Amino acid sequence: MALTSFIEPDLNIKTWGDVAPYVDELEKSQPRTVLGLQRLIRRYSDLYCVVLENCGRAFITYSKDVRNLSAVQRLEQLINELTPMTEHVHRITQNILSNPAAVDLDDRYGPVKKAFRWEISSYAPSTVPLENEDAKLSLRTEVINALVTVDIGDQKEIPIIAAEGMLDNPDRDYREKIWRTIHEKRLDIKPQLDALFNSMVHLRHETGRRAGHPNYQRYMHWSPYPQHTIRQARRFHDVIEQVVVPVAREITDRQRERLGLTTLRPWDSNAIRWGSCATPKGLHELVPFQNTDELLDKSIEVFSELKPVFGHNLETMRANDMFDLDAKKGKGGFTAYCLNLEASGLPFVAMNASGTSSDVGTKMHEGGHAVHMFATRHDPLIFRRDVSLTMAETASIAMEFLTMDKWNKFYPDPADHRRAMLSDLEEKVRFLPWCAAVDKFQQWIYKNPKHTPKERDEYFAHLMDRFSPNNISWKGLERYRKNLWQEQDHIFSSPFYYIDYGFALLTAIQIYRNYLQNPKQAVEQYYQGLRMGGSKPYPRVWEVMTGKKYVPPGSPRFKPMVEDHMRFMMERIEELS
Repeated sequence: MALTSFIEPDLNIKTWGDVAPYVDELEKSQPRTVLGLQRLIRRYSDLYCVVLENCGRAFITYSKDVRNLSAVQRLEQLINELTPMTEHVHRITQNILSNPAAVDLDDRYGPVKKAFRWEISSYAPSTVPLENEDAKLSLRTEVINALVTVDIGDQKEIPIIAAEGMLDNPDRDYREKIWRTIHEKRLDIKPQLDALFNSMVHLRHETGRRAGHPNYQRYMHWSPYPQHTIRQARRFHDVIEQVVVPVAREITDRQRERLGLTTLRPWDSNAIRWGSCATPKGLHELVPFQNTDELLDKSIEVFSELKPVFGHNLETMRANDMFDLDAKKGKGGFTAYCLNLEASGLPFVAMNASGTSSDVGTKMHEGGHAVHMFATRHDPLIFRRDVSLTMAETASIAMEFLTMDKWNKFYPDPADHRRAMLSDLEEKVRFLPWCAAVDKFQQWIYKNPKHTPKERDEYFAHLMDRFSPNNISWKGLERYRKNLWQEQDHIFSSPFYYIDYGFALLTAIQIYRNYLQNPKQAVEQYYQGLRMGGSKPYPRVWEVMTGKKYVPPGSPRFKPMVEDHMRFMMERIEELS
């Protein structure tokens, strides 16, 4: 279903000249009625969607194999060719807001006018070339990561991301070998990534300065994304350290007892990102599917059982070849992504699946993003479909929770199903400290842009001391530990995004609690929240999805809410143990 009418949804943009006539027409338009102004806004939305789709399709082609030189050139060409659009967009949004009919636009256009006001206030022509160069450097970091492979034995090499899924193996010696190989490879590419990141920090600091702010940290928290303040971020860090770190330590001790060890090492229970837990001896590894066709088939079954329209959404994607799920050398996109093709009205999902239990959660997560786009397709304006980062991740993480009791499609043995759910819940708790550490790390980076790589590593090691469970021994592995930040692609590609996963996870826990009490009602509330898109502020969507009053991170009620969620999570973990 094409979502545009003013411009051909399949327009292939090669040069600025391909879009210039449409931009000129919009810029010269001076409607005299509310209806005419609404038509202009719709046409601007259509143009915006087609531009985004061209960039999106170019990124998809590139991410399938970053060694494809023509795909890299196509992506960089689009970045360069579309640069003039920034200036024209500024004038178009100014013309819309200054039009006399703008005051008569109804409440549905509130989010649209808000987005346009931000467009105008943030316009700084001198930052555009810096942002373009930053985007190109981000692509280079992705190329470096995509080309790294790990020898897992039997003369088999797999992408480093897929190798991380091998750390649940019951053979401790094998786990250690894989872990050390992974991290030696990461040290091999460290000088390249350090050099690129130094350049990115410089570019971002200068971007913030040219936009009228003392640094990039202040600039980013002045913008609508993220939707929280620096003070609220600090509050989140403190609460996670005080409340969740002790719980993560308890969960890590449970893993040590399951393995029958006196001391845990990182290859036994690696409490970073989404975590990874080794399989105790005497138990088999969880194998949820044999190939990605089976992964997709079973995912559709799960989604259909949760809500038929969700399964239909995935079927539509499959019919339009909107999945790329196999792990391959040279494949970009890091772990996984869901990209919305705004003109076609279709999401595209990519991941590096290698047949491990963590792949199931990843597929549910990206599927949550996908159904979110389908749920907002009824709105003709991208400015109302577009959502905050926290809202986007709420849709995906909540889907992981909502589908969990239906994972028996992947694990017919009830004991395996229970193990998979238990592992997932434990990893979600252990993720929160990592999330807080990553954001606090970025706050420090951009507040102190003249730091050295050595200072950067040392500060991250300090954060690991604060936020990582202290019952995992890193003796002799310190050089790997202080470099763990380079595993988190968001630090390179999406600064200050990562904390939104933490906020979203806390919301998703409440949705899961509702689901355990009343599944049908919880799913319907979730779906109604999805359908709201960006037409309402996140607190309002939060209340629709959870049935509770919104608790902002700066509120006195935030810490009690987190404490209550952690009690619930531990009770649920006990039930499944």
